[in-house]
Amino acid sequence: MENSLANSAPLHEYDPYDILWAAPGILQKAGVVVCFESGGAAQAKSLPTQVGITRGYGMSVDAALRSMTIQAAETLGVADRMGSLEVGKLANIIVTDGDPLEMCTHLHDLFIAGKPIPLDNRHTHLYEKYRQRLAGPTTR
Repeated sequence: MENSLANSAPLHEYDPYDILWAAPGILQKAGVVVCFESGGAAQAKSLPTQVGITRGYGMSVDAALRSMTIQAAETLGVADRMGSLEVGKLANIIVTDGDPLEMCTHLHDLFIAGKPIPLDNRHTHLYEKYRQRLAGPTTR
């Protein structure tokens, strides 16, 4: 599901208003292999939220996670190297404080090919800097 479709109206006037969100669950329940794509690097950060929304329209938790991992790898022909946690495969892993498809879940660690990736950047540094300012002056 492309993010550009996520904000558009149904494709046909006779389609239900929620068809773009319900279609993945309907297809998955019918036995169709469903995969998701982000539409590009700029939209990749929104993919878990977009897939998470489909769960509210009938796609199961397991099916939603599989559609972003092993089923996508199988569809692309790279399941021998990625898509699941198995010996000999790339270890691309995220560590979160909750369900990775929930909007309020925070990413704590990221490993790509088994190597830790730092999550700090200019935005996190500015966040910490200005968060300290909000605390106000300390009194003694």
